[in-house]
Amino acid sequence: MVSVAFDIAAPSQQFLSDLYDACVLSVTACDDVALIPGDNTLVESASEEAGSGDAASQLRATCTAAALHYLSQQDARVIQQFLDAFFLPLLARSGTLPDKACQLQTCTVLVDLLIARELWPQLRQLIGACVSALDAAATGACGAGTGASSSGGGCRLPLRVACTLLAAVVQRLSS
Repeated sequence: MVSVAFDIAAPSQQFLSDLYDACVLSVTACDDVALIPGDNTLVESASEEAGSGDAASQLRATCTAAALHYLSQQDARVIQQFLDAFFLPLLARSGTLPDKACQLQTCTVLVDLLIARELWPQLRQLIGACVSALDAAATGACGAGTGASSSGGGCRLPLRVACTLLAAVVQRLSS
């Protein structure tokens, strides 16, 4: 119990590695097809099988909160890894978080983190993903930015998420 409290107060590299693995797994599980135990039937991933209150979306919300909390203490390299492997894929998939409030909080805190730490390359990357979503919506590609793969193989943000992120950037930079 004491070691858990210590890991929470000052996370070890192993703790951060485990958190990274859990975050990435929680998002990649959205694309997996799962077998129902004892039933031998296939169902779609957690993001498709249940409503906004399902356990998988709650797990992703918990991973998101933990990652945002601990990333404030990390260097740019670690934040870049989480951005590429967790946050962008998470935000690019519809229904991965339990509700719109959680999505808004994720967008706002992520932007706050990048700006407060002056991580301009990562902020440019995030803005670039938003601009790609706006461009896709303007040209009618990818269902008007509903969350799909971009032509470069990366994740395309849904239009609502892109606008939320851009509004957070503008608000944060203007204050």
